[in-house]
Amino acid sequence: MKKTLLLLLAIFSSLVNAQDGSIDTSFNANDFGFNSGFGANAIVSTTAIQADGKIIIGGLFTAYNLTEKGYIARLNTDGTLDTTFALGSGFSNGLTTTSLKAIVIQPDGKIIVGGILPLTME
Repeated sequence: MKKTLLLLLAIFSSLVNAQDGSIDTSFNANDFGFNSGFGANAIVSTTAIQADGKIIIGGLFTAYNLTEKGYIARLNTDGTLDTTFALGSGFSNGLTTTSLKAIVIQPDGKIIVGGILPLTME
């Protein structure tokens, strides 16, 4: 039994190709580092990947690659901003989001977001 497990472990280990942990410089190649004005200009606290590989990001940021984005943006697979992503009226009804904390993509492709919104009472 022990020999069988060792053999399976040896076979499996030879098939696994781990990433080396280095930075992928092809992803958002214009981002030269935090606070340089490229990439998100503040914290990205949540992400979700769509079926087509595009990445939805949310958090405290108000711009991505110097383009104004209100706390949510969609990135292409190479990390560049997807300029075809429209927030629609449901998310931008004049509310100021303090922070997005969760993004879920439903099976039909619709995007659900959650977070901390300011509460105004009159």
